[in-house]
Amino acid sequence: MSVGSAAPLLELRELTKRYAGTVALDRVSLELRAGEVHALIGANGAGKSTLVKMLAGDIQPSTGEIRIDGEPATFETPQDALAAGIATIPQDLVIAPDLTVAENIALGREQRLGGLPGSVSRGKDEHLAAAVLARVGAGVMPGARVGSLSFAERQMVAIARALAAERRLLILDEPTAALTHDSAERLHGVIRALRSHGHAVVFISHRLDEVSALADRITVLRDGCKVSTVTPAEASTGELIRLMLGEAGAEPSLREASAPRSSGEVALEVRGLTREGSFDEISFAVPRGEILGIAGVPGSGREQLVHALVGAEEVDAGEMLVDGRPRRIRSPGQALRHGLLLLPGDRARNGLALAQSLRTNLLLPPGHRAASRGLRRHRREREIADTLLGRVGVKPADPERLAGELSGGNQQRVMVARALYARPQVLIVDEPTQGVDVGGKAAIHQLIKGFADDGAGVIVSSSEVEELEAVCDRVMVMRMGTTVGWVEPAEYGGERLLELALPSAGSASTNEQED
Repeated sequence: MSVGSAAPLLELRELTKRYAGTVALDRVSLELRAGEVHALIGANGAGKSTLVKMLAGDIQPSTGEIRIDGEPATFETPQDALAAGIATIPQDLVIAPDLTVAENIALGREQRLGGLPGSVSRGKDEHLAAAVLARVGAGVMPGARVGSLSFAERQMVAIARALAAERRLLILDEPTAALTHDSAERLHGVIRALRSHGHAVVFISHRLDEVSALADRITVLRDGCKVSTVTPAEASTGELIRLMLGEAGAEPSLREASAPRSSGEVALEVRGLTREGSFDEISFAVPRGEILGIAGVPGSGREQLVHALVGAEEVDAGEMLVDGRPRRIRSPGQALRHGLLLLPGDRARNGLALAQSLRTNLLLPPGHRAASRGLRRHRREREIADTLLGRVGVKPADPERLAGELSGGNQQRVMVARALYARPQVLIVDEPTQGVDVGGKAAIHQLIKGFADDGAGVIVSSSEVEELEAVCDRVMVMRMGTTVGWVEPAEYGGERLLELALPSAGSASTNEQED
């Protein structure tokens, strides 16, 4: 299709988003036309999520302008974005599992029975649902309960809901990350159909081959800035990787050469660990003093694996040995008693009690050694909290401040401080510097190395290539639930790790997520 003549449906002019000490998005401009699939790519932390949240009305730009059909638009709430014709379909689908397909599609726009206020015509709602489901080729019944559907089918329902509401612009965030090859192919067909009917689609994906196959244009973000907008004909997969990583991606890693820290004693060994639909036959060993990296894009099984290591998710097969002894770990509390601690990537949901003070967040979870005979010693707690916050550089370092009042970067530092207090034998960190500024990243990396220097086994799970190469002694790469390779320090600084981690849309994938 030609994208050069029609006026833009959406235009972003110099969009910038600043947080305290961090520029999340820096003067990004782009255009999106009706009948165009515009891919948005970049490494983790590139600014994609910030841009999408602005278009969804979840956050507002610090400076810059959004225009719809050439007219300035302000999205102070998600409802403003919806009213402007923008529908965002995130990875974590916002959908009501206990309602039927038709009820989800009609939610908030229910057809009235004879025009009576407060009435709902289920027949009309199901007729509307059937029509839009047919447009996306979804073979589900309007009366089916959404909770009984596969992930791919729920995704189709979400798209159908956007079409029923006559949204002109759809933002699809990693829509194929958890889909099988066949389901991904069906979704590709839906996206092409949306384009042919004049809809505009923002498509976000780590799968660069499907990006090249689907997109009319591709915008690359790096470190909050727009690097380039290209057509698939102008940039090969290798060139897209170079644009994502920058020149630093082709230079030697910043990781300092040093004598191996490992003592040879194995802190944690995993043998054939399997969780159906998430990961299969995962095996590795972490010696004391070593930092093992686990790489993988969303949907690779990486996130589920690290949660399974501490009993936050059940496994179907395999075994774990801690200090050479078989352990069946069923909960994070039990894991901690055996010396394993996970700092999860989702701080708000799994990491911190945001309504509690920093002192409580730091000291209670690891067993509360500041207590004496079951009684809390507040002065001693504050002294410990002051020391921990100072070591990780939280500002302001007020132990009584609520965790929810801190920036994301400072919240991440609090998580690391908690680990310092817990002193685990095996520290597992998922996305350790997510939302942290450049200076903060370096500080957290040094703290992680400090755990290994003190003799702990450390696992760093991350989607950031540069981070893994900066701190890890070796990296296990996961794709579609399995280990697809190992990357040693001699291979750092090139494209080997990213090439292993990026899945191909044409290869077999993990099973679709089920409820």
